[in-house]
Amino acid sequence: MTTLTTVSAVTFIGDGRRQIFPFETDEGTAIPHENPSEVVVTVNGSELKERTDYTVTHDSGRSVVTFLRPPVLGGDIEIARHTELIQPKQFRRSGDWDITSVEAGLDRVTRGVLDALWRISKLEKIVHVEHRVVEVPADFTPAISDVRGLAEQLSELRESSRQQPGENIDDVAAAIAQVVLSEVKKMQENQARHVADLASRVASLEEKMTALYHGVS
Repeated sequence: MTTLTTVSAVTFIGDGRRQIFPFETDEGTAIPHENPSEVVVTVNGSELKERTDYTVTHDSGRSVVTFLRPPVLGGDIEIARHTELIQPKQFRRSGDWDITSVEAGLDRVTRGVLDALWRISKLEKIVHVEHRVVEVPADFTPAISDVRGLAEQLSELRESSRQQPGENIDDVAAAIAQVVLSEVKKMQENQARHVADLASRVASLEEKMTALYHGVS
């Protein structure tokens, strides 16, 4: 097995009738996985159960998810790979060192890293403003590249708000700016920590797998 795509999940919109969905990219490349249990299916954010709500089958190298009942009309369907975070293979000096086993081990590490990166990118960003919560979709890509850019835009918003009728609009805009800037800074710091930690783990795994490969050859 090799990993030919960086995609870890696919999404569909239910039409109330369709029950069969391929687990592959838009280009038709199968998303590799070892076991059906690694395929996680959700509809409108609710995780379904294999064999109770759907089955996973393989046909000519393609993985197919078949719902036992059609997802609801307009439902958000997500089929994702969650590579298990364990290493069940134990290499022994007396055997199990064939190139196929080594390749499978490397593929497993690659899939795990891709799945982790996908989950990080999917994290929802929630900004709390007073008692209200503004949810930003996971696929939203802001045009603002840093906190300073956001500050400038909020400053412009505050200036323009002064021309609008309202009570204490300047204080409200300033409060919003302060809260949003604080939350954005926290999100940036958290994301940086996640990425740094992931990079460190990947580097460590690469070193171990490289040493393992050289030990085989």
